[in-house]
Amino acid sequence: MPINRIRLKDNAKDFLRSHYIFATIICAVILIVCGNDTFLSIRFDWNTTQVIHFSFSGFLLFITGLVFSLITWIVVYLLRIFVFNPLIVGKARYFTGDNYDSVGDLFYAFSGRHYFNIVKTLFVRDIIVFVCTLFFIIPGIIKLYQYRMVDYLLAEDPTMDTSEILNLSKEMTMGRKMEIFYLDLSFILWRFVGSFLGGLLLFFIQPYFDATYAQLYFELRDERDYITYK
Repeated sequence: MPINRIRLKDNAKDFLRSHYIFATIICAVILIVCGNDTFLSIRFDWNTTQVIHFSFSGFLLFITGLVFSLITWIVVYLLRIFVFNPLIVGKARYFTGDNYDSVGDLFYAFSGRHYFNIVKTLFVRDIIVFVCTLFFIIPGIIKLYQYRMVDYLLAEDPTMDTSEILNLSKEMTMGRKMEIFYLDLSFILWRFVGSFLGGLLLFFIQPYFDATYAQLYFELRDERDYITYK
């Protein structure tokens, strides 16, 4: 049965009618701490004259900028591995769990003995996507969609092995990747609206996206009946 985008969004709206305040808090924390699922990028603008003449001061500036960029990238990536990714699993836990009137689920990944399994699984997922993207963009995008359900699977059962979770996500999205892509496209206008006022409106719109994707997870999970909520 094809994914019914209207039904998913209607279910998301029904959820938000009762839980919008806490959902907004959860999403706002993620947007502030983790950003909108993007890496922090540092761009250095070099003085063309200095580069052409290979001046000593320009060389020192280049080395300093290179070292600073490398250190910044390492720090940000470590934060992504050990803080940002687990927080995103906590967000998935909130939208798929049953404790809707609390922000406690946001820190779900840090509170149990499965923290390192969550960290390891998401690290492996990110590495696979990164390596695929290095060779060709399209395989990287395909992997992103294959592993779209990993956060939700970890949110429901963090005891599963990394390979099991990755394979489950691939099975759940098999034959569904284009439909999920169309679901993403259906939010383009909303994301455009959210970009106004310096992105401030996104804080109020993001819960709608996340609630809809949680409904997508429920539908894909129930189709295959893979997992019992824990």
